[in-house]
Parts: sequence; structure tokens; C-alpha cells
Amino acid sequence: MRKDKILVFVPGYNVENTIERVFFGLIKIRSKLNFDILFVDNRSEDNTFEKLKELVENRKQKGVKLIRNPKNLGYGGSQKVAFRHAFRKRYDYLIEYDGDMQYPFLEVLSLYEKIKETGSSIVFGSRVTTKENISQMPFWKAFGNKFFNMVNKWALNIKVSEIHTGFRIYNLKNIKGFHLENCHNDYRWTMDSVIEIIKINNHLSEIPVKALYHKDSSSPSFKQLFKTMSYMFFRALKYKFLRI
Repeated sequence: MRKDKILVFVPGYNVENTIERVFFGLIKIRSKLNFDILFVDNRSEDNTFEKLKELVENRKQKGVKLIRNPKNLGYGGSQKVAFRHAFRKRYDYLIEYDGDMQYPFLEVLSLYEKIKETGSSIVFGSRVTTKENISQMPFWKAFGNKFFNMVNKWALNIKVSEIHTGFRIYNLKNIKGFHLENCHNDYRWTMDSVIEIIKINNHLSEIPVKALYHKDSSSPSFKQLFKTMSYMFFRALKYKFLRI
């Protein structure tokens, strides 16, 4: 029986302080699960790309690839780069692990185990399934997540607690025909992509994950966040009423 082809995708923008630890952390757990790694640098303005290039070239790790976007394509734009690469190379599973190192590396194995067990189209690493995990979040972020997750559950008719996490695994065999072009290139991608995927296969699952908030954690500005959350709210309502 052919082994699953798994790709771990690491989007990164100005993450020079964490990208080396992400590199070695993922390399270390490859002894437990065989996967390739794709780093996508979104035209960072710091030394992220230079660090990655040195690591990839000097360490000569098999199955590790680095792509630098020709310009800043946005959060969603980098996702599209990874999906196109994964579909083209016929991977079975695509795992997203953000370059600012907000999640425990070993949970990559948990995501894979869960999607194999459930056959879901997506398994999310949810930060809001336990009180302990929620307590790790800044107050404003925890409140926003709770509110929008409640809206999403109702509007999209889904059972998972969180769809905005940057830690997830996709079953690419289950989402053939996923219309990337219908998704925005910025942070609105998180809502657009889930809606496009549940049109194809609405079997979603999640695992509880403890987020690692630290001084180098990245986050959109308040203006970006307000714009994104407003869009997500009305996008969810539109989906609900169109289905009705």
C-alpha cells in the first residue's frame, strides 16, 4: 500500500526570530511522521528569507523546499501558492504550521492521526476548546473568537469550535475541485476557504491545541482585524440566507 504523501506548509512574513526554531522543530519530528516541508516567504522585509535560504541550502534536508513570492501576495495569496504546489505534486494531506511558532510541534502528529481516524476534509487545531487554552489568549482575542465561532457554527451549520486557527490539516483527496480563485488573498481567506471547502465536503473535525503566545507571535493590526472580522460576519450571514 502506498504511504500517504504529506506536506507541511509554513507561511512566513517577517518571522526571522522564530523561523530557525520552526525549521529544526519540524525536522526533528520527521522521525515520527514522514512529511515534506514547504516554506513560503511572503516577501519578508527582514532576514526571514536569507535565514531560510541558508538553512535549506546548508542542511541539505531531503524533501524541504523554499519558495519566495515575487511580491507580497497576502496571507491568502501564500495559501494559494501552497495549495497549487500540493495539488500539482499530488500530495494526500496538507498541514499548515505558521512561521511564528504558535503551536507545539508534536501536535502535527495529532492532526494527522485525527484526520486519518475521521476521514474529515479539514481538522482544525482549536485554541478555544478548553478553558485553559482560552486563558492563554489576550482578552480581546478570546472574546472575538468566542463571538465569531458562535456565529460560524450557526451560519455555516458546522460543529467545530474554531475555523480561524492557523494550524490545520486538509485532506486533499476530499476537496478536489476546491475553487482557490473564489477566495481573497488577505486574511479573509480563512472564511472564504472554509465556505468553498464545505460546499464540496462539510465533514470537519478539530483537536484541542494550546497556543504558544510569545513576544515574537505575529498578529494582524487592529484595523486589519476589524476589517476581516466584519467581512467574516457578513459573509457567514450571506451564506446562511442563501442556503435558506
